[in-house]
Amino acid sequence: MGLVVFAGCSATSTSNDNKVGGSTGGATSTDSIAAGYEQTCAISSGRAQCWGSNVYGQLGDGSTTQSPVPVQVQGLTSGTSRIAGGRSFTCAVVGGGAKCWGLNLNGQLADDSTTESHIPVQVQGLTSGVTAITTAQYNACAVVSGGVRCWGLNDSGELGNNSTTESHVPVQVQGLPSGATDVVIGYDHTCAVVGGGVKCWGANSYGGLGDGTTTESHLPVQVQALTAGATAVVAGWNHSCALVDRAVVCWGDNQYGQLGNNTTLASSVPVPVKDLTANVTAIAAGDTHSCAVVGGSAYCWGENNRGQLGNNSTTPSSVPVRVQDLTSGVTAISGGLYHTCAMANGNSYCWGDNYYGELGNNTETSSLVPVQVQFQ
Repeated sequence: MGLVVFAGCSATSTSNDNKVGGSTGGATSTDSIAAGYEQTCAISSGRAQCWGSNVYGQLGDGSTTQSPVPVQVQGLTSGTSRIAGGRSFTCAVVGGGAKCWGLNLNGQLADDSTTESHIPVQVQGLTSGVTAITTAQYNACAVVSGGVRCWGLNDSGELGNNSTTESHVPVQVQGLPSGATDVVIGYDHTCAVVGGGVKCWGANSYGGLGDGTTTESHLPVQVQALTAGATAVVAGWNHSCALVDRAVVCWGDNQYGQLGNNTTLASSVPVPVKDLTANVTAIAAGDTHSCAVVGGSAYCWGENNRGQLGNNSTTPSSVPVRVQDLTSGVTAISGGLYHTCAMANGNSYCWGDNYYGELGNNTETSSLVPVQVQFQ
């Protein structure tokens, strides 16, 4: 996720104020950005900042006060290399270890408790070797020295340890002791890039595991035809996408066209995204939409009820549409629940729902086009 979690309620008002090309006050150069459920976070020179909803302390600033502009995550002023926002909690890779903060109802902070924390806490046992981290509704996973470990809710076997018992500390995903380079959690399924191939586990009602079935699996299964060439994987509510040899393929639920193949039919095996067959450098999945960076431009497809496609409309699209104004210099993109964010030319931009200030432009007004994050 970015990160991706189940749908919630939010405002639908829209605005084109503060779009790209307008005032650049408050800009800062960012290294990465992560759109979560109702919060967003960014890393700049190892420093982590978050904005948006903060009911459970998911901004990590020691409070529960929401913020429409970035605030400093307590203690993470250097050494942060990856960050991911789940539903009311956030996790990051810090100095090679993992830390989490916010809601902890199902042990998603992995500190062997269910006590929420408004500042980062150490994930038990993960003090070094962590290279990637992902969060979702009530669970999280990390790549640790090439293996995958997960924690939190496990109703559909999304922890991959051949059980449905939740865990308040990291558990090893069975069959993936090494070779993993990326991991992502959707609503109730998980996928990983392993040795250039993609494997998934958990719920499979819409074919989100990509193995040609709709059978739930509590252990990793091979995504059909994706055995080599994959460099990234992302997951939404019930769909997944992978970057394979600089092209994009998706599978799973397709109610809003989030597979990008010009249909709304679900697929239990990967299908190519229309026109994205080369020059793709990054991908993202929101709840029911997907995005990619192609030749420095941002494109999105799928649900668009809050303007999360960024093309100045609320019309869904089953094929990629260009994000308005982000036509060059885009290096990263991330999908949240109803909003999307990207990095372009060293700056951060977000668009879509803004009920909790998750766009970071010091307003709570939603936008159908990208607005610049106002760093303090």
